[in-house]
Amino acid sequence: MRLSRQSSNLFPILLLTSLLALSMSGVRADPSVKTGQAMASPPSGTYTRIVSLAPSLTETLFALGLGDRVVGVTDFCSYPPEVASKTRIGGFIDPNLELVVGLQPDLVVLLPDHREIRERLEGLGVRCLAVPQYTVNDILASLIVIGTACGVPERAQEVRQAIAHDLDAIRERVQHLPPTRAILAVGRELTGTRLDQVCLAGPRGYLNDLLERAGGTNAVASSPLTYPTVTREGLAVLAPDVVIDLIPDPARQSAATATIRLAWLQVTGLPAARTGRVHVLESDFAAIPGPRVAEVVRLLARLLHPEAGW
Repeated sequence: MRLSRQSSNLFPILLLTSLLALSMSGVRADPSVKTGQAMASPPSGTYTRIVSLAPSLTETLFALGLGDRVVGVTDFCSYPPEVASKTRIGGFIDPNLELVVGLQPDLVVLLPDHREIRERLEGLGVRCLAVPQYTVNDILASLIVIGTACGVPERAQEVRQAIAHDLDAIRERVQHLPPTRAILAVGRELTGTRLDQVCLAGPRGYLNDLLERAGGTNAVASSPLTYPTVTREGLAVLAPDVVIDLIPDPARQSAATATIRLAWLQVTGLPAARTGRVHVLESDFAAIPGPRVAEVVRLLARLLHPEAGW
């Protein structure tokens, strides 16, 4: 099975999601922040002008009831619908810092991967809060960190508990079922209706976390890459029983969903193709590591374990 390190060039559609885009764009994570750990000493105060530099953080702010305080979001922030009225400050890899500063924020919420942007903003006197959201545990912790920093700790606890409760309910449903061998695709190259190669979620990272919580086991069991690229022949070697192909922005996808599914079904030697268990999901939130995480895990669990009686 051939793996390629060129996934960021092959699949630019991943720039539509905060976590995946930063993972695949060459931006290096801040080594001082460990996954599963929130910022030790976040700034605290009743902030009234907040700028968010990632879709996942924007969703978190709104889930905490802080949407009326948000004055700026990235071009990729689309949920909840209320973000449509917020000022757009550019991409989350290359935001317009002049525009950010012009909004006169008293707090900019960003990811640890934004280390250089954070340093530039703080050099301009802008207070920043870096919050990791690389795993499900990170997401739960980020609610408390942001909620505490912005003066809504009770609301943060409520939202966290609700998400944790939903995740526990899903786990109880699937924990006694045999794990389903699956792959999660996040991009693909097609020649007509022929699938040439795909970019898959590797055995580490956010999407793998979701897959395991949904009662699946990743067919990509041993790759040093977070998102390896696999050839058509390599797919047959992986032999997944279920294929889940995520399309975060159908409007920017050159091929129709039906064409993509047909391409998967034509891959020789693919168990999922033989049984018809190929799912193409046009979802704008499945890869965004925010407060809708339990919804994503439930969606995956239904595809992996329809026998659970959802």
